[in-house]
Amino acid sequence: MKKLTKDDIPNSWQSKEKAGVYAQFDADGFLTHYGYYGNNNDAVEEFTIAIDYEKRVSIVEKYDERRFLAFDPALDVDDKLSLDEAFDLFAQKWIGIISQEGSHSPPDCSFCGRNSNDVEKLVAGPRSFICNDCIELCAGMVKNS
Repeated sequence: MKKLTKDDIPNSWQSKEKAGVYAQFDADGFLTHYGYYGNNNDAVEEFTIAIDYEKRVSIVEKYDERRFLAFDPALDVDDKLSLDEAFDLFAQKWIGIISQEGSHSPPDCSFCGRNSNDVEKLVAGPRSFICNDCIELCAGMVKNS
């Protein structure tokens, strides 16, 4: 099984603190942890992969304070792939997804379009976001109708 190094991940990572795209390596220089850590107003967002090469185990997790979703890290091995090849594909897939997640700009309010940095709070729904100002405006409309 190929052990991943700095050369296997995009250059956007850093290893000083868990903010933005963060990577951790063992003493031999092999990737053991890769994740995106964001802060959206009061919500903390994380999307990570942890790799244990010896046990051939990898855990992928997406977490934020509004929802929790654990991905099944089971490898789907078919007749054409060895376990090592399947594990390598699995790790590369999630490195790509995490890198893409970290490249997104902060979310915008789906109603007024303002960026999360420009509002006091941004509430997440299943497929959209609404800011505190739009919530107040909607509450006023409902109250007056």
